[in-house]
Amino acid sequence: MKMKDTAAFLGAFLLIAAFPGTSDAEFVFSRIADSTQGYSNFSLPSVNSSGVVAFRADATTSAGANVTGIFTGTGGAVATDYTTNDPLHRIATDPAINELSQISFDLGTPMPGGIMGISVVRLSGTSLTSIYFSSLEIPTSTAIANNGTVFFSATGPAAGNHATFGSGNGGPVSFYVGPDAGGSAGRAAVNSLGQGAVEHGGAIVGSGAR
Repeated sequence: MKMKDTAAFLGAFLLIAAFPGTSDAEFVFSRIADSTQGYSNFSLPSVNSSGVVAFRADATTSAGANVTGIFTGTGGAVATDYTTNDPLHRIATDPAINELSQISFDLGTPMPGGIMGISVVRLSGTSLTSIYFSSLEIPTSTAIANNGTVFFSATGPAAGNHATFGSGNGGPVSFYVGPDAGGSAGRAAVNSLGQGAVEHGGAIVGSGAR
């Protein structure tokens, strides 16, 4: 696929750089999904070392229903991992994927009394695990370690901003910023050793810091 052809459609791509032993690098683009397949409003994609690309997008099902979902692909058929057609259960953050193809993202969670909350979740196959819930904060990002631990950052719309950076695996949550600290929290990151980091208040905070 030539570079000029990529402007003809919107989509999520896996970019593979091949070095054929010469000084000139060749870049091969593998199409994962595009708007001609019924997808729109793509998120930033996430890719693991096996070449599995995860992305959030709006889509139209074969029955004609409009949904928002988490999808994965490697260049062939696109897999539908999770979908919702309820605007209250919206998916806002970009998904993150680890080496086991577990995916983390956020999910709108209505509560009794009309309170709207947001959950950070982990998807393992068809199993959805809640990692963190808040009715004050809006998740900024998630990152998922290879052992399934999900790191997340969040900043609330309320006074004081409610900045939070933490991690969890489905049980008790560890907090490294906040919860509900001042300022805002940037995008969470995690390395292959399961160590997380985030930008907060002009400084980088690691998961070993308190």
